[in-house]
Amino acid sequence: MKWRAAGPWIAALFLAAASAASAANILPIHIEDNHAGTFYWLAQNIDLEQSYTLILFDAHSDASGIFDSDKIRDALRNVASKQDRQTLLDRWRSKGAVECFNWIEPLMPAPIEKVIWVPAQKLSESQIREYRQKATALLDGHLEAAPRKSGSLWEEYVVSDFEHLKKQINPKQQLMVTIDLD
Repeated sequence: MKWRAAGPWIAALFLAAASAASAANILPIHIEDNHAGTFYWLAQNIDLEQSYTLILFDAHSDASGIFDSDKIRDALRNVASKQDRQTLLDRWRSKGAVECFNWIEPLMPAPIEKVIWVPAQKLSESQIREYRQKATALLDGHLEAAPRKSGSLWEEYVVSDFEHLKKQINPKQQLMVTIDLD
């Protein structure tokens, strides 16, 4: 289901801007042609020890897990300098270590503590359950073969439509918003 009108997008941007303006650390707007690039930008530019809620406006969940993702999370944090982290990220990018369909999981549960995926303007309760079940099955798909330190991320991945989005947002939590125009 695709977004059909600009109104919800504009409202979402205002919601995100208002929340970000009240937060101590304001993230700039970053435009990227691919969510894998969003991962690399976030990994280099945000405090990995802070806690954020990601609102994902996207027709796709981008929730595929990465096999043995703890190695990625640990490597991001165990660098001597910001330049060393950039070198690491450049190497990963050239090898396709993180892609547009699995970019979220390596940033969970920190710095992204919660994901609110908004795949459509309006969803029924049964659609919300179905979308969440599919997304979390992808997100936790490698747990049996390669358990992650944090365990399942099922509870941290929520599905909402625009109408119910505000109920999902903790006003005390810093927000990140990504919008995929597919």
